[in-house]
Amino acid sequence: MSMSELLAQSGGNADGAGTMLRFLSLGTLHEACNATPQSRDINVSVEQGFPAITDTLKLVFDPMTQPLSWMLEDALSAFTTSRQN
Repeated sequence: MSMSELLAQSGGNADGAGTMLRFLSLGTLHEACNATPQSRDINVSVEQGFPAITDTLKLVFDPMTQPLSWMLEDALSAFTTSRQN
C-alpha cells in the first residue's frame, strides 16, 4: 500500500491541498506494511544496545576525557583558592 493510498483511506490527500496533512503513527504504518518496525521493537533494541556497548565506550572515552577531568579539577581548585585570598 502506498502513502497516497494510506492517506486516501484516512481521509487526507497526497498533496495536502485544502486539508492538513496527517502523519500516521508507527502502529498504523506497521499494520499497512510489516517492514515498518514497531516503536516498541525499536525501544527494546536501543535499551539492550546501549548496555551492550557500555564497556567498549568506556575503553575509548575514559582515556580521552580523563585529562579534561583533571583540568576541570585544577581550574576549580585554582578558582577556590584565589577567591579565599
